[in-house]
Amino acid sequence: MMSVDYVQEYVLALEINDAEALEPQSLSEAKRRADWLLWEQAIKEQLATLKAAGTWKIIDAPEDANIVGSKWEFHSKKDASGHIVRYKARLVAQGFSQVPGVDYFNTFAPAVKLASIQMVLSIAVEQDLELHQIDIKGT
Repeated sequence: MMSVDYVQEYVLALEINDAEALEPQSLSEAKRRADWLLWEQAIKEQLATLKAAGTWKIIDAPEDANIVGSKWEFHSKKDASGHIVRYKARLVAQGFSQVPGVDYFNTFAPAVKLASIQMVLSIAVEQDLELHQIDIKGT
């Protein structure tokens, strides 16, 4: 038999889940949600961005090729009051199935070092500059 505290925690978790509008964990889950049309639009935007960037081209796969799968990742951006302002979908490769030296040879990941950020911030403070941040779509 469940304790009253456990039941209350379970009910609270369900309420928070609904209130927070947690992101779907899979495409099939996204399709079952009331906000599916918004997720679908985010998928279409992502596919258009990938196509415009020339991310891939369709070819016949060699017989011995290791075909890497993919999946959709869903995220919602919220404003300061917690309201969803943007639905984002990202198509990600399931690279765990790749073999180094067979399926790929080099990896590249653009990243900024903390020291670089600190230097920019210190220059801005020293020169009394105003900094702004923007979100670049399609990166």
